[in-house]
Amino acid sequence: MILQPLVENAVVHGVLPHASSGTIAITAEKQDKRLRMVVWNSIRSSAVSVPKSAGTGIGLPNTRQRLQELYGADGVLTVQAGDGTDAWQVAIELPFTAVTDQEVSLVA
Repeated sequence: MILQPLVENAVVHGVLPHASSGTIAITAEKQDKRLRMVVWNSIRSSAVSVPKSAGTGIGLPNTRQRLQELYGADGVLTVQAGDGTDAWQVAIELPFTAVTDQEVSLVA
């Protein structure tokens, strides 16, 4: 559920206000002992230099608070313009914990 508000922001503040089509991509990869998840949005409003949700909405502040409560300083959220385009990306990094077959069967 930690990605839900980030994907919602990408839709509502990125793609939805534009008549043209846009792309939202979600990636996750293990980097050493950390998990990095990125929500990337191909469109942003040209009238806005910083995403509106960079602190004035509730999606990003709530996500930052959840990360802080769950992981302390090990949970990191960053917002940045993506790869030289008009895109935005929001990344979450947190400690990677492997799940065993026994844990999966208990959850299912």
